[in-house]
Amino acid sequence: MAAFGNAVVTLLNRDAELKLEIIKAESTRILEMIKTGDTEKAAKNLEFLIKTGLITDEERVKRLAEFLKNRPPGTGPSLPGPSPKFGFEPSEFLPE
Repeated sequence: MAAFGNAVVTLLNRDAELKLEIIKAESTRILEMIKTGDTEKAAKNLEFLIKTGLITDEERVKRLAEFLKNRPPGTGPSLPGPSPKFGFEPSEFLPE
């Protein structure tokens, strides 16, 4: 009986972990798609995620679609785009 109980708990935990990983992956996709520095480009990227099915949570898709539909142009979330990790400045010590 205990072994059966442990098996059930293991299956339930695995299912919960899978759902959590899906939520994390979708959240990461959304964050990456709004790293444009431009609200219009970010909105187009979010539409892309919805249209391609890369966001599968029905409630999240519904809320995002509603937001995009009612969003005034030029508004919405946007994070700064990626910047170079380092740059080189001219120096007398560095050869060309």
